Amino acid sequence: MIDSLLAWWSIAALAALSIALLMRFNQQLSFGHALYVGLGAYAGIICMRLADTTQLSVFILLVPLAGVLAALFAAIFIQRLLAAHTGMSYAMMTFGLGELMHQAALALPLFGGESGLSANRTAASLSLLASTTLVNGLSMGALVLVLFLWWHLERSELGFQAKLVRDNALRASSLGLSVINLRWKIGLVSAAIAGLAGALSAWQFEIASPEAFSARRSGEWLIAALMLGNHWPQVLAGAAILAFFAVLVAQSTAWWPGLYALLFVGLLFWKKK
Repeated sequence: MIDSLLAWWSIAALAALSIALLMRFNQQLSFGHALYVGLGAYAGIICMRLADTTQLSVFILLVPLAGVLAALFAAIFIQRLLAAHTGMSYAMMTFGLGELMHQAALALPLFGGESGLSANRTAASLSLLASTTLVNGLSMGALVLVLFLWWHLERSELGFQAKLVRDNALRASSLGLSVINLRWKIGLVSAAIAGLAGALSAWQFEIASPEAFSARRSGEWLIAALMLGNHWPQVLAGAAILAFFAVLVAQSTAWWPGLYALLFVGLLFWKKK
């Protein structure tokens, strides 16, 4: 039970942090961030399968890197294309791209159909990560590194310039800052974190399916990022709430996503008051 909660929380925290980072520095709200999480998950599963077929354990150690690189490769083009947009136009474009990727994953044999691709973490060549406790420890370590990255970004030149663009893009442009480039760089950081979340989900759950790209997954990560606020302590708390519903409430009812969404709506009404 504790292992499952930690697994869900670490992945949800990373995915939600990637969305919150976009909002905090770029004022961009992503409705399709599961695209990057899904790419990270598939890249991770492919590495795990390579480790099993080649009997080279080095591939299992490359899972996080593969997830990050897969998401970054997609973000180089996607975030560049969307860097000029904020608000509802950005949200709808990310939603459309996420759904496009979801349908492509269902249609293309490369993604394994509806059942997706799986790998056995306890296979002989993957015995390095057979322990769930070890995988959870590595996931917690990755989360700590991302939090340090967030802390550093808040104090870096890139972070200050991105916030200036966020607050007044026209003024930032008049000062000689490239609005497009700054948003693109923040978008790449966000995508890398999301890809890492996907790779860790491959480690944890040993499967990647087209569901990873779905609007439902994007919605779960988005609600976790928005539920209590977009600063990192609030995002971590929001991810903990998602983990509670996905692990504990799910044991009692299959309607847990609806209850999770209902809690979010209730919190929004309460905040309005």
